[in-house]
Amino acid sequence: MTYPFEGADGRLYQVPQFAGQQPGQAYPGAQYVPPPAYAGEVYRPAAVVLPATGRWTVKPGPYIAGVAATALVAALVALIGELIAGGLLKLNTVPPRMFGLTNHSHRSIAAAVVAAIVLGILLWVLILTSPQARTFFAWIAGLLTVVATLLPFTTTDVLRDSLATAVINAVAGVSILVLLNGVAGRTMIPRAPEPAPER
Repeated sequence: MTYPFEGADGRLYQVPQFAGQQPGQAYPGAQYVPPPAYAGEVYRPAAVVLPATGRWTVKPGPYIAGVAATALVAALVALIGELIAGGLLKLNTVPPRMFGLTNHSHRSIAAAVVAAIVLGILLWVLILTSPQARTFFAWIAGLLTVVATLLPFTTTDVLRDSLATAVINAVAGVSILVLLNGVAGRTMIPRAPEPAPER
């Protein structure tokens, strides 16, 4: 069984996966030795599987694009929620005050975009510094979504307005969590080990 591995030269190689091994990792000192080329075949040296470091990074361009797309989706979720709550149901939502905005729809959209960008930065930092970064991120983002869902009930005594705001916050938070976790899964790559010091 093989899996794709991006080498230090940026090219994608197919390398073997040992039993119980996670993609992008190899047993310390493990090296793939290709079988001898058959007669008439052109020999192509295979990539060497570097020892596992347990460290990850992301491809900056695709990751930033994914975070931007997530912010756009969150903004659209907030906009649709405000249109339904304020336009159709005639409710007064209670989004947080941000950047001096007074319109409820603008405040809700701004909050969703800021949340997506901040959580995107947080996920990037976790990937660079923490083991099981996506698991930690899911817990953090999930708990923050719970807080954002409960917060409207502390800012107004009108139950309908609080409930509408809570639903918008919950849907936006879940969408950010799911999309950013997916972006991380598509853009994470193993970090190459540091070169051994010369003796």
